[in-house]
Amino acid sequence: MSQSLRILLLADDPEVIRRVGQGLQREESGLIMIEGAESLATARRRLGADSYDLALVDLAMGLGDGLHLLSDLAGIAPDLPVVALGTAGSGPDAAACRALGAQDRIGPEAVESAGLVDRLHSAVARARADTVSRRRQQRVAASLGATGDLAWHYEQGGSEVWLAARNPADWQLPAPECAESLEAVRERVHPDDRELVLRQVAEHLATDQPWQLDARIKVGGGAYRWCTVRGRAQFDDKNRLLQAAGTLADAQRQQKRIRETEQGRRFLRAVFDSARVARAVLDSSAVIIDCNQAWTAFEEPACHAGRAFGPGRRFIEKSEDPEVFGDLDCTALRRGVRQVLGGVVDRFSIEYDAAGRRWRIAVNPLLNPGIAGAVVSHEDITQAQQATTELRAATAELEADFGALGGPMFRVAPDFEVLAANDHAEAFGRAPVRGRDVLKVLPRPDAEAVGDALAAIAAGGESAVRDVHAEDGRLMRWVVSPRRGAAGDGLGFVVYGVDCTDLAQREVAAEVAPTKVDDTENTRLAELLEAERQRYAELAETLDAERSGQEQLAATLEAERGSHEQLAQTLEDERGRHEELAQALQAERARYEELSKALQAERANYEELSKALEAERSRHEQLAETLEAERQKQDELAAALAAAEQVPARLRAELGDVRQGLRSHLDDIVQRVFEPLLNDSETGGRDARLDQDKDKAS
Repeated sequence: MSQSLRILLLADDPEVIRRVGQGLQREESGLIMIEGAESLATARRRLGADSYDLALVDLAMGLGDGLHLLSDLAGIAPDLPVVALGTAGSGPDAAACRALGAQDRIGPEAVESAGLVDRLHSAVARARADTVSRRRQQRVAASLGATGDLAWHYEQGGSEVWLAARNPADWQLPAPECAESLEAVRERVHPDDRELVLRQVAEHLATDQPWQLDARIKVGGGAYRWCTVRGRAQFDDKNRLLQAAGTLADAQRQQKRIRETEQGRRFLRAVFDSARVARAVLDSSAVIIDCNQAWTAFEEPACHAGRAFGPGRRFIEKSEDPEVFGDLDCTALRRGVRQVLGGVVDRFSIEYDAAGRRWRIAVNPLLNPGIAGAVVSHEDITQAQQATTELRAATAELEADFGALGGPMFRVAPDFEVLAANDHAEAFGRAPVRGRDVLKVLPRPDAEAVGDALAAIAAGGESAVRDVHAEDGRLMRWVVSPRRGAAGDGLGFVVYGVDCTDLAQREVAAEVAPTKVDDTENTRLAELLEAERQRYAELAETLDAERSGQEQLAATLEAERGSHEQLAQTLEDERGRHEELAQALQAERARYEELSKALQAERANYEELSKALEAERSRHEQLAETLEAERQKQDELAAALAAAEQVPARLRAELGDVRQGLRSHLDDIVQRVFEPLLNDSETGGRDARLDQDKDKAS
């Protein structure tokens, strides 16, 4: 083995230092660097100044059995591999040393053996593998602890399931790691979910694909909470189940959000379906993604809606028969829908006749600018169109009657602004008439009379009549009546002027030639005036009724638009909630994939370590074979030496010269290698030991 090693040797016995140095300094050992420390304080100082691959600790150093040295050194350098040296032949055994963190214990007979370096390399490799595995387990445990998940593992044929959690109390566990029987694990599942969960788990364990399911699990305190169970099964080469592992995560909040989202979706669905107007929702490509019941209830074949235009169909796709939808301009419809989806226009509507009915299609964009889509409304406007036509005809008749009145007539707002006037009023007042104060439009005498009538009505009168006698002999009678809505609120006034000049002339003639007034003529005039007033009242009532109908129709249309906007906003909120849920689900899947990758990496590392261990065993076997071959060579050399004793004296002399050369070479090795290790020993004892070593080497 040619790898280099940097070793810290904790020993104060020169003999131990010499023997360790002699065992490590071999030609096949590679580069070995040794630094000594005669005390724990020196070792702490050296470890703080430099790094080492291994520490050799002489258990005979200091007082006691030496185990305190292992524990103290583990506190100073937790990640440093340690090998104990039992040079005294007694003391703690290998099990006691490993319990305190030592990778190996080397006895006195193995200190100077040829396999010492290999054992140290093996100890370093095991320590590094243990460190990597420990750190990996710490990372996995930290990940599980951060999320509060429970890890589980089951081996085929076993009767227990291994469980682990950072907070065992949260999962009703006696310890961070424990095992529970299969029956106890089954009892954790809520009775209402148990049968379904067991059947689903059995189905998942038949495949090697990752799986997950939600169920109510008993946790800390004996309460049941919604949890997400994830796992994956592992099979052998014969497709037989070996083991299964996974995690258990608290999903109570997620289930609550799911239930709330589901309730909101059902509520929105009910609101969407309760609308009487047929509506459908389009995505950015004009494909129908949803529709209400009123939409699917259309059964007319000529209607551009109904079951034929259900979810999944493109709303503006070309039809094989362009006349199937009556006079609908399909090109204009496609163009309008694209403009709404593209944000070019805020609203698009189109009407068409088909199968004797009148239809209207209205397209409005979704209110959220971040989501491209639109809401399509399709309604039958046949009756509404007929009502509008009738209303227009009635309004035209009223306008004709209004214009046919013989005198000026004004419709005035509550602030006296002229809203409408007939032709006689336009000719009587000062232009412009519409949009101005009625008191500024009328001539001054007439304005004063009308103002006095308005004041009388403001004081509580139902109506007021005022006469104006002009200098030219003209008599103008002004009738002012308030306009009221269906709720009795004031909508303004109606000002009507009647030219009564002929009555004034008759009065003048009667004063010049006093005669008896014909009672019949007066009665006729009174009847005519009363009929005129009744006609005016009927006309005002008809006008108010028509106006109320228009206002109700406008209010209905406004309410329908408000309902449409509210529905669009509700649909937008629902999409936002669905997106949040999808993001949360995606995050959960990503976290599960990360944990699965970590577990897979852990398995791969375990396989690599197994292969490394197998390779180490093979190498040890090769070393054993090499050692056996070396022993055979030594036996052959001994036989050769025995045979050499029988050679002539010349050969013996040459052999002596060779021995002398080997002795000189050995002296040089001892001087270069072992003198630095023995500087702290006494000079006399060192020289004596070196002489003894030389004699032994000779």
